[in-house]
Amino acid sequence: KDANGAWVAQRLNMMVIYVRSDKVAKADYPKTWTDVLAPKYKGKLAMTDPSFTSLQLMVVSTLSKKFGWGYYKKLKANNIMIVPGNQQVLDTVKSGERPIALGALDSYAAGARKEGHKIKSIYPSDGTFIIPSPTAIIKGAPHPNAAKAFANFMLSDAAQKLFPAGGGYSARVDIGPPANSPALKDVKPMPIDYAAMAKESVQVKRQFNEIFR
Repeated sequence: KDANGAWVAQRLNMMVIYVRSDKVAKADYPKTWTDVLAPKYKGKLAMTDPSFTSLQLMVVSTLSKKFGWGYYKKLKANNIMIVPGNQQVLDTVKSGERPIALGALDSYAAGARKEGHKIKSIYPSDGTFIIPSPTAIIKGAPHPNAAKAFANFMLSDAAQKLFPAGGGYSARVDIGPPANSPALKDVKPMPIDYAAMAKESVQVKRQFNEIFR
């Protein structure tokens, strides 16, 4: 939850690397965010556009600080495909057009696995992006009591168990992970500076676009 009590998480978005396990040999699974810069991944990568999805904006904002913008220039040199959103990057992996998704939403991969697609999620050893989807009550809301009741319901057992059943992670530590996924305590989180990202989002999008367009 927010340190100042402004919001509480209702679910957690896990931004991972996922691969077509029938197209990529297990020995070639990327284990870190920088592994994908290797020449053997050229023409095999896809990612979403941070101008279309705020989840990718957090990934790009963080990794461009951690590794420098040279990281994304190297990804371009590796012929990474940029698509608008998480459904498009999943479709690209499912079709086999690009067998590796970089910084993509794990719940989409989980849904595809339920459909029988051979997709393996990789939680990078140098950190996975664990991004909360917040619930908040807006100051001056016309029905604050109803809003509070709904917010409480979203944290209830009934609501929180829906997330892992659908392939996502609950925000509650006492609710288990999705099937065949690691427990939250076993996933190394990537530190995210949300305040810096909010201030620099326009600049991050602009720089990304200058590299890829």
